[in-house]
Amino acid sequence: MSKEPFVQHLSDFKPLQRVALPGMGELDCSGLILIVGPNSSGKTQLLRDLYLRVIGQPRDLVVAEAIEVRKPADLDPFLDCLFREGYLTKILDPSGNEQLRPTTSFSGTGEPVGQQISTQQSREWLQSFSVSDVVKARTPIAFVTYFGRFLVTALFLEKRLIAVNQVQVFDHAAQPPQNDLQALYVDDFARNELLAEIRASFSKAVWPDATRGTMLSLRVSDDPESPSADERLSPKTMEKY
Repeated sequence: MSKEPFVQHLSDFKPLQRVALPGMGELDCSGLILIVGPNSSGKTQLLRDLYLRVIGQPRDLVVAEAIEVRKPADLDPFLDCLFREGYLTKILDPSGNEQLRPTTSFSGTGEPVGQQISTQQSREWLQSFSVSDVVKARTPIAFVTYFGRFLVTALFLEKRLIAVNQVQVFDHAAQPPQNDLQALYVDDFARNELLAEIRASFSKAVWPDATRGTMLSLRVSDDPESPSADERLSPKTMEKY
């Protein structure tokens, strides 16, 4: 396999190698693709075909004729990109072995990435699977299941309805986020991006609130300006939102 070009951003890596649909042939797996059709015509099933194949989960394709994933030619640039963009961090375990610790959730799923793994384990996972393994898989493929979900956001209806539900506060210094709201709470850049988007779209302010002690939730203001930092530390003030 030829060496990939430099992966500057995670979005530079295209996880889909080939997608073919009945009666349409192969699709160009890059850029914006808009799927249009009436209710019950298979749009969501096609998206589930794509999503489950990218994350290495067993599935008999329902709509797509063929879906092949792309395997990274070199692990190091891929990991470096995950470090730069805040998906993973490196730590040393008590034995001095390098470990990869997730710093976010699997976006859009409400699910945690799971346990930290050793860098060596990630290399062994990559070496142990081929693209054809994913096509015929009857059990999850470890490398794709762990890393593939960093490459895709699947906002299916059942997840959209619970994405911003209140959750438990967690010890971010000792464990990775277990859901999207915890991930948002510890990511300064993501919080600022969310605030800017909500202001531009709805002229409101939004922020994570941890003043309830054990619970973490989103607060929304009808004013586009957020409360001050001191106000966001006040439980009584936050109760007004």
